[in-house]
Amino acid sequence: MSNPPPSEVTLRECQVNRPGLGRATGQTLVTPLDVPGNDLTITAVAEDGLTYTVERKNGKALTNDKRLWDQPNLWYAPAAGEEEVWEASGRPEWYWNTVIAAVASYQKPNAPTEMAQLQEGIKSVFAACRKALGVPGPAILADLEARRHYVAEKGITRAAQISTILPEGVIWEKILTPQDMKKVVDEWDELRKTIQSHGVAVNTTSGSGYPAVSRGRAVLVVTDVEKDQHPTEEKYRLSLKSDRHARARRHLLAHEFMHVHSYNGQGLQGENDDVDEAFTECLARMVTDTITASEEGISAKDLASSEGRRKLVKAVQYNVFWRGDRQGQSADRSLRYQRNVWALVRVSRGGAPPDGKTLSDPLKKQLHRYFHGTGPSPAAIDVIVGAPGTSTSSVLSVADGDRRSSAEETGARKTQTVMGVYLPDTDDADYHLLVLPGSGSEPQRSLLVDCGCAPAADSTTIITRLRTVLKTLPKGPGGRPVLDAVILSGDSLARTNLLPAVTRDVDVGAVHYAGQPHRHKAPLPGGGTLGGWLDARKARPLPAAFSGPDRPFTTIGPARVYILGANAAASGPAGNGRCAVVLVAVGGLRWVLTSDVDAATARVTAAWCGVPAGPLSRLFTYPATVTVVSGRPDEAAARLWPWQPPAGAPVLLPLAAESRRPGPGRPARRLAASCLGHGRPEPPTCALSLHRIGAEETCLTAPIGKKASGEEPGSVRPLDEGVIGEKERAR
Repeated sequence: MSNPPPSEVTLRECQVNRPGLGRATGQTLVTPLDVPGNDLTITAVAEDGLTYTVERKNGKALTNDKRLWDQPNLWYAPAAGEEEVWEASGRPEWYWNTVIAAVASYQKPNAPTEMAQLQEGIKSVFAACRKALGVPGPAILADLEARRHYVAEKGITRAAQISTILPEGVIWEKILTPQDMKKVVDEWDELRKTIQSHGVAVNTTSGSGYPAVSRGRAVLVVTDVEKDQHPTEEKYRLSLKSDRHARARRHLLAHEFMHVHSYNGQGLQGENDDVDEAFTECLARMVTDTITASEEGISAKDLASSEGRRKLVKAVQYNVFWRGDRQGQSADRSLRYQRNVWALVRVSRGGAPPDGKTLSDPLKKQLHRYFHGTGPSPAAIDVIVGAPGTSTSSVLSVADGDRRSSAEETGARKTQTVMGVYLPDTDDADYHLLVLPGSGSEPQRSLLVDCGCAPAADSTTIITRLRTVLKTLPKGPGGRPVLDAVILSGDSLARTNLLPAVTRDVDVGAVHYAGQPHRHKAPLPGGGTLGGWLDARKARPLPAAFSGPDRPFTTIGPARVYILGANAAASGPAGNGRCAVVLVAVGGLRWVLTSDVDAATARVTAAWCGVPAGPLSRLFTYPATVTVVSGRPDEAAARLWPWQPPAGAPVLLPLAAESRRPGPGRPARRLAASCLGHGRPEPPTCALSLHRIGAEETCLTAPIGKKASGEEPGSVRPLDEGVIGEKERAR
């Protein structure tokens, strides 16, 4: 059974392509596997349009000849001489209602230049969002033409290196003017220094290949796109026919200017780029539809009919990929960002009523965040060790701004929990169950990182305790608990062997793994094999590449999940380099799970995250406030980041709970916490209270980042020097 659609668009929804709605007989559906016979032909369409009957192109029989419109990893490929069209029947009614409202208010410019049309089209769509969706758009920026710059390809590459995510309290208008963005070509060094002086990251990347980018409340377009015919380079071609290029370019500008108008020019990119693109492209298509309707003489009244909608769809021009990429899930002349749009359509059909006629409240809130942003999340976390219900949950709390909280205040003051973390109470087991509380109509979300134990462990007790926690997760349509995602940070059985037994009565969403867990064939505690469990859930290997600072691997509710390298330094069949270092970021909290990394893997990760020049180092600067680290580093890795503070990096103040070695050849499990000082002379003071369930008589409480007399700010005090005070009886 698949998970129900989430209440908001998530990276998980945007990661896969789908056949889509509105397909017709004779059309082709393809898969990522470039194997003869895998491609399908649609032979019939169900009356409701949601199911397609298919056959293999090579004529071989299929076990199941039915495919749903939202079948993952299966997508439409246009026939030769055609480009993909977003059919009228594939657009939800809330989309059409918004376009109808925009067309009704659109005033045709006296001089219908490209930029004048966009200025009026964006204005009309923002007004329509308020009228049709109940979400007010932002104020439209003046003089869009002055914000559009045609530049050489190197200017696009440089602009793409500028982060879209600004530090808290910083806005583009305080850094530069839209005209300053032209300096990316001839005055790049000066522009880069100005941007970096305000705390905005400028990353080193290779050529972007983008026809346009938006940065600094301006849009930069490669000069090869400026003319009204096909660009010279194929990678910049946006339409099948050369005489349609001008309209395609206008849509490209609509897309980029929607980015410009989104909150602080970043919209939802702080949550996830792909989710941001879903809203950006959908809104841009509304703008293009509105302008095209005016050009074609199609009125708002006409768009209430199927005939009027089909007429608009035939006339409108979006952007397509001139060349597709089967592994990237795109076909030649397929629509750009269609995968993202289908994600938004699919989630909207999961609302009430489930037919896409209205935009659900969670999606309205997400659109509102796209336009207007939201305040920072509080950095607070519940840490529960073992099974729930046998001890009061503890809280790691961070004060906002310049306010301070002591360990005593933490125990007395009610804090808002932004993430619950369940850990085993025995050193023979490894799992992190992360639970993100919902708000309003949004459900609770969950992520399980690892699920295993040592051969000599009491697996029955561990399984029972973890299944008790999983039973409390939100239920899906079939009444079973839903676990949104599983990540296996290593492929040793000690991290994986409990999965089949623990999840027996749970619906599991996306599963990703590091290393080669399929190599284990032996039966597991509670029955089943690991390979069979992974295959049944279509598990995928983690990407070897690092997550970008603006592009997390996935999102789980408000949490962003980054992969800080996977399989980075595999040294042999049993090498600990076949691990993934996982970062979970929510509010000001950074939780780093280092798995069983060896020194080689730790050095690779430290070079990316633990030094100021590292591409991912800014994930650990403001608004990050507290870092918690857990894992089993070997002796050499424990001397490296994130267990130790390298020179110049955000200072880490290790706080390790006592831990016994679980057996020969395996390091002990360690837990550490640190306060990040945001560049202040003194780091803010916070406290960690860790209740060990299963050993209720012990409660470890410690201040983090609190200076002892005579110490320099940021000095490190190890556990045996008294950072953790006397053990006190849990109350």
